[in-house]
Amino acid sequence: MNLPKKDKNGLSYLTYSQMELFKRDKEEFADIYIYKRPYVSNPYAEFGNLVGSQLETGIFSESHAKILSKVPRLDYFERWVRLNYDKHGFYVSGKVDTNDQGFDRIIDYKTGATGKEDKYKKDYDQLALYALEIRQETRITPKRAEVQYIYRGGNAFKGEKLFLEDKTPLTIDIDISYDTLK
Repeated sequence: MNLPKKDKNGLSYLTYSQMELFKRDKEEFADIYIYKRPYVSNPYAEFGNLVGSQLETGIFSESHAKILSKVPRLDYFERWVRLNYDKHGFYVSGKVDTNDQGFDRIIDYKTGATGKEDKYKKDYDQLALYALEIRQETRITPKRAEVQYIYRGGNAFKGEKLFLEDKTPLTIDIDISYDTLK
């Protein structure tokens, strides 16, 4: 299959972010992945990356330490996973934010405003995809998948600085049952 992205070996691949963008906005997907318009980050993505880096390293900024010390950190961080569709000539690639040594538990970290966490309670399939990738690679199906939702305040579009709210992060269990993965 000829997809817009190829790895260093010339194999086509997709990421979860690409698939979500395609579902959300086909024109923007085409602009970025077909017409090669450079991706322009935004303050919210950059803030989420900053928080993720602090969770990965365990080195928290003074302003984030109180909240991030409450967030579970497992054995491994940023583990690349890959779900092969060899018959179709492509694969789906992603990074698990953190997982334990035996792959019993996988976690995806998300930052967002109060009231936005519901989208992860309803139709969020990124961790199911990662569970399939882990199962294909290791023959182990994780027993538990969760989103750690870390509340963020501020509105960058109004010129406000983004910050972590003084709220306990929310654990959102994600269904990775056999039926879901099937």
